[in-house]
Amino acid sequence: MSRTNELSYFRSAVEWPEMLPEFEEATGELKPLSEFVIEAIDTLSIACTIAPDCESPIEIDLGARLTKVFRVVDDPNLLLVPQYTLGPYRYDFAITRKGRAKPIALVECDGKDFHQSEDQLANDRAKDSLATKEGIFLFRFSGSEIFRDLNGCVAQILKMMRYRGHFTQQQCDALDLAPNGGLAYSSPFNADA
Repeated sequence: MSRTNELSYFRSAVEWPEMLPEFEEATGELKPLSEFVIEAIDTLSIACTIAPDCESPIEIDLGARLTKVFRVVDDPNLLLVPQYTLGPYRYDFAITRKGRAKPIALVECDGKDFHQSEDQLANDRAKDSLATKEGIFLFRFSGSEIFRDLNGCVAQILKMMRYRGHFTQQQCDALDLAPNGGLAYSSPFNADA
């Protein structure tokens, strides 16, 4: 049977209107490729800058995303400090403000390989206890949480910072006006960007 004969049995969607896809309104979510490429290069640049101070890809990913979101806030006194030491412990990140004695928050990125033995879990509990004793808010995200919902992890941090008064009204407005609350950025390791 020739190729022409095979196609003669094909009926187009024009002939079967019920087979036509439903009409979809444009959402405006598509961005020019050049905009995506610029964001991706910027994110990779941040990731390469912080990578030497991080111990895992999930730390790099979360750190890069937080750095980009903090840019939206545009506060030179707000810093993300990798591998922050408090007492005998080292935390993956501290969110600090110049002139403030204690960090605003500490962030732990718990990859499965380093947070499953009894000794490691006891160390995590001791770190949690010290942060609580010092009155510092501690976020602990699993690697799968960061990988599956990086924006959700960052949103939790931003929400705490808003509710505890760490942003001015102008900074809150900047986050509100930014695409997706400042979270609409590409990610070097995460598929949800």
